[in-house]
Parts: sequence; structure tokens; C-alpha cells
Amino acid sequence: MDATIFVSCPFTRLYQRYLPEILRHGLNVEVGLNCGGLLRHPTDSFREVAGRLREAGLRALVHAPFTDLSLGALDPGVREVVRERLLQALEVGRLFGAPKLVVHSGFDRRHYWGQEERWMRGAVETLLHLARRADEYGMEIVVENVFEPDWRIHYSLFQGVGEGAPVGFCFDIGHHKVFSRTGQEEWLERLAPWLSHCHLHDNLGRHDDHLAVGQGVLDFSGLFRWLRERARPGLTLTVEAHREEDVLVSVERVRGFVGESGG
Repeated sequence: MDATIFVSCPFTRLYQRYLPEILRHGLNVEVGLNCGGLLRHPTDSFREVAGRLREAGLRALVHAPFTDLSLGALDPGVREVVRERLLQALEVGRLFGAPKLVVHSGFDRRHYWGQEERWMRGAVETLLHLARRADEYGMEIVVENVFEPDWRIHYSLFQGVGEGAPVGFCFDIGHHKVFSRTGQEEWLERLAPWLSHCHLHDNLGRHDDHLAVGQGVLDFSGLFRWLRERARPGLTLTVEAHREEDVLVSVERVRGFVGESGG
């Protein structure tokens, strides 16, 4: 199975503490951004870390800010701010040579009840705007599932941006378990043409715990069985365990799943 494994780390923590550990263990990293990190760190800081990773032969992805940001924000002024923040993240991704930028849709049915079509028009417009820049940089925007109750929002987004746009799907197995009302395989089957990236962490089925892989109740065996049969080339996987001591344990377990799948 052809898949590259990354670990998630917020940029500020990476810059201030964890970069030596990342380099020592030879880990690819998904660099997490938030508005604080974007505003606090100058471009030279991002360039420095990117250079250190590159010198070590390691790869990076970038996870865009998501708090307060909704791709289809109904207020045009707010939607413009969303675009600006995500364009800033794309520029950081360019510095890291990241092939993918992870974004959240920001859709929550409790907020947009009765306004889904209006939200969708704005979200497609936002994604197309970002995709044009991403295409220039050789990057793909991958939209992660969070609070969406089923696959339909993502399906409509991908249909809306159309074929050829550098836009794909990031399946987060932990978010699916806690927030979705439809089965894991149904999500995967319906969004298979766009599946490009997976976030891997565990939970006990009630809260978004971000435990080590294997410490909860999630069906990783089923996920990797499906990936072995259906995943497209260039698949990437990011471990998103939140506790430091859970990261390497999770990486080894994911390597085991990938190895069992024939990669």
C-alpha cells in the first residue's frame, strides 16, 4: 500500500520545542496553523523550519486555521476574511513545499439550518478562489470532515468545484465516530473519487479525545482494509494523537496497518 505517514504538530510548538524530536525520529510533519501562529511568527520562522525539514529529507503538509472560519460564511465580509486567512496558510504551505493543505468546511447544520444552499454557493466560490492559487503552487486543498452529519456536504462541495480542480477529501476517522450519523464505509464509498488524506486518532465514541491509535473503539482494521482496495495513489496519513507519549506508539501502529496492507 502506497501511503506516506505524517504526525501533527502545531507550528508554535514545533518551532519552540518539538523540531529536534521530529528530526531525531525522522518524522514527516503536518504543520498546524492558527491565527495566533500566523500573526506571531514572521515568514523567516516558517522558512527556517521548512529548511531544516528539507535538509533532513522530511516532508510537510500544512493544516490551515479553522476556528471561526466557515468556507460558506453567509456574511460576505466574513467570507472575505476566511479567504484571506486560508490564502495566508497557502503561502506557508508554499514555503514548506507542502503538497496538500487541510481545511475545515466550517459547516454546522445547527448554524445553517434552512440556509444550506446559500452556504454551499459561498463555500464553492471560496474553494474555487483558493484552488486557483493552490494550482499555481502544485498543491491540493483537502477538506476534512468535522461536524457534518453525513457525506452529502462534502459531495456537494466537490461536485460544485468540478473536475480538474485541486480539491480532495480528508477523512478524519475520529470525527466521523463522534459527529457523523452515517457509517464509515458509506462515507468512504461515496467520497472515494476525492479521498486523498486521512487523519488517524482514536476515541471512546463520545468525545473527540484524540487518543493513541488502538486505545479506543475505532475501526482501523476496516479503514485500512478499504484503503488497500480502493485508495488512489499518493495517499497521505497523519497521526493526530494529542499526547506526546501517544505519537510514536500511534506511528508504529499505523506502520503496522500499512505493512499489513502490503506497502
